Amino acid sequence: MDSERKKHKSENIEDRIVDDEIPIIAFNFNRLYYDSFLNLVLRGQIRGKDLIYFCNTSKRFREYGDKKLHLTNSQGNQVGPPKTEHIFRLLLAKMYITIPFGKTPKQTYIERTIGGQVWGFGNNRTGELTSDPTLPKKMLPTLIPNMNRIVQASCGYSHSMCLDNQGRVWGCGNNDQSQLGLGNNYIDASPNLNPYLEDIVQISCGEEYTLCLNNQGQVCSFGRNTIGQLSFSNDYLIDTPILLYSMTNIIQISCKSQHALCLNKDGQVWAFGSNRYSELGLQDHNMAKPTIIPNLNNIIQVSCGAGYSLCLDDQGRIWTFGNNESGQLGLGDNKRRETPTLISDLPKIVQISAGTYHSLCLDNQGRVWSFGYNKFGQLGLGDNNNRNIPTLISTLENIIQVSVGDDYSLCLDDKGKVWSFGKNSCKRLGLNGNDKNIPILNPSLNNVVQISAGYGHALCISGP
Repeated sequence: MDSERKKHKSENIEDRIVDDEIPIIAFNFNRLYYDSFLNLVLRGQIRGKDLIYFCNTSKRFREYGDKKLHLTNSQGNQVGPPKTEHIFRLLLAKMYITIPFGKTPKQTYIERTIGGQVWGFGNNRTGELTSDPTLPKKMLPTLIPNMNRIVQASCGYSHSMCLDNQGRVWGCGNNDQSQLGLGNNYIDASPNLNPYLEDIVQISCGEEYTLCLNNQGQVCSFGRNTIGQLSFSNDYLIDTPILLYSMTNIIQISCKSQHALCLNKDGQVWAFGSNRYSELGLQDHNMAKPTIIPNLNNIIQVSCGAGYSLCLDDQGRIWTFGNNESGQLGLGDNKRRETPTLISDLPKIVQISAGTYHSLCLDNQGRVWSFGYNKFGQLGLGDNNNRNIPTLISTLENIIQVSVGDDYSLCLDDKGKVWSFGKNSCKRLGLNGNDKNIPILNPSLNNVVQISAGYGHALCISGP
């Protein structure tokens, strides 16, 4: 929006039409037929706050944004069952955004276009949570200053990256390996706007490096590159973002320790970086060149762990490969897998998260299953015994997102509350006290819409 548009505070439609972004036809919004309105929306002429405003004030809200909108064909006959909030569902599909379990398309759209504030807790030894010198290095949930309208947060080993609703990327924390992508390797605890990045739609932090995905389906990388985890073979450090031209039409990215996975719109997975434990699924050595994993199709989500990988297909099934010494692949044994292997006997899964040595997955009933290493209770099962098969956490329900850190876990429920369990050194659970082997509700966090667990610190976004 230009400066003129930002000055307009009136809620009258006539006053809101100040430039070409909102067409003059919007004045007669209530007279538009649905198809005409939908074309304006899909062309981007009505979007963000304006779209929400129009849908909330229009006399045709039941037609435009109803939860039970009926679609009809050219003859006027109903086609299929009613579609939930069809406008927002179409827009999210166009943005390659999956609607989380327990949330409506409209809620998800608002979160991704308006954004919120960021809360951090855990280790703060290099300023990965805040630059305020008066705050302790081991923190309970604290609002991070100067981070507003954030739509996604990602935690690395000791750095944090946040994406705002304008497609800009902010970073703070450790930068000794150029993992903030600022053109230097100076550690700076203040949130820094990256001047080299724009139109970003997704971010992912690895151990000492970062990947970003732009709105053209292209990936860029920066930071440490000792094993080709940035997809380059020659450079030790990349201090500014560099586009990876070998991959196109990417819709999701994930990186963890020293390897990365990138999912394209056709459901294929590109892999690069370390393959010490077969975490690339390629039966080969380390790979700096992005390579498609064979015999892995129709994937809708990927998640990198430390030396292993999880992939979710469009049937709600999980494929795993890589290190399995603690049962983190969920296959009933502790044997490493060089190629993708299907986990059997799970209900339909809608989200996955891989950590250092343990994993969580969320099913379509809002239930959480855990497997892998459990020395600190990070599986949330009330004991400290490892599991090599997915086991239901019976004390959790109505969960909409899971995120796995080093030796701890976070879960977000449909009321915006955060549950944490596992190792609590550095207050990485956001709680006082010792380790927890059952999920504990965090009393300090409310209206949370997204969670991200890193090695020793975590970030949560609270909604608008």
